[in-house]
Amino acid sequence: MRLLSLLALLLCSFAAYAEELTLMLRYPDLHRDTIVFAYGGDLWSVPASGGDARRLTSHEGQELLPRFSPDGTTIAFTAEYEGNSDVYAMPAAGGDPRRLTWHPLIDRVTGWTPDGRIVFRSKRSSAMTSYDRLFTIAPEGGAAVELPLPSAGLNSFSPDRSKIAYNPTATETYYWKRYRGGLQSHIAIYDFATHACEEIPHGEAAELYPMWFRGAIFFVSDRDGTMNLYRYDVASRAVRQLTRYTDFDIKWPSLAADGSGRIVYENGGALYVYDVGRDTSARVPVRVHTDAPAIHRTTINVRKWLQTVALSPSGARALLGARGEVFTVPAKEGEIRNLTNSSGARALARLVARRQVDRLRIRP
Repeated sequence: MRLLSLLALLLCSFAAYAEELTLMLRYPDLHRDTIVFAYGGDLWSVPASGGDARRLTSHEGQELLPRFSPDGTTIAFTAEYEGNSDVYAMPAAGGDPRRLTWHPLIDRVTGWTPDGRIVFRSKRSSAMTSYDRLFTIAPEGGAAVELPLPSAGLNSFSPDRSKIAYNPTATETYYWKRYRGGLQSHIAIYDFATHACEEIPHGEAAELYPMWFRGAIFFVSDRDGTMNLYRYDVASRAVRQLTRYTDFDIKWPSLAADGSGRIVYENGGALYVYDVGRDTSARVPVRVHTDAPAIHRTTINVRKWLQTVALSPSGARALLGARGEVFTVPAKEGEIRNLTNSSGARALARLVARRQVDRLRIRP
């Protein structure tokens, strides 16, 4: 009886502990004993074993895509400190960020070269705005150097720096489920010396996030319907599935630059670490303590988020779609009313106007 009581107490304690863990952790990277990730638009760090996270940035704009330098002393990331999304670098322990790019188009950090230059993708020299190209820049600043690839997104260099594995089409932010169309992503390998290019064997599934470790390229694919981790042996060209998630996709995996053979990734909003040598994955328990001002109830002027407009049959009132809600607004005088008032779903004014005018009783 005493043993059962103790077991029940332990189970309750574990459930309470699990409820405290924070979700919606994104863009993780790992170096030795530290994981850096984005949460709520800011960068945080946490021990690789888990625990309480420590805030690294606090600007009201977005800071995202953090990546450790090969020696672990610097974090490169994309941020909106001065309005535009540019490349920044800061000490891994935190500190004053240094702005490195100044182009008006978006510059997204993708990683580092083995010799310590930051890699980022941008449309700054693309002939077509649908495609990005890759650039490198020193963490101290200076001119950006374009890589000789016509289009590229996510990427990873071979250990000897002679080749690069990359996505010619960058679709990792589209979040298409089981998409099999013409913009499907696959992984190519480019040789800088011979300029030869070959593709990892693939079918119609999406192949994303190439990560080159020793003689293999690890990547994520939805070959089985869910984004899981796979291993491609460069010598034998054999592909093997490593994880078998069926509920949530693996997102934003990153190979540790310290040579430990660990891959940190997001799944269901939580962080996990896959150990290449052991062929095992384990969740990293993370707790973020913050006042979270973005989730507090507040009054917001939706004027700058106006997206759709439709008139009532009489023209006395109009429907406005803004910030996911549908409002009815008088032409001259009267009250403004929120018709949908549902923060959990997005509504469009034109759909309501066409199909639900009578039900919503929009009258002069």
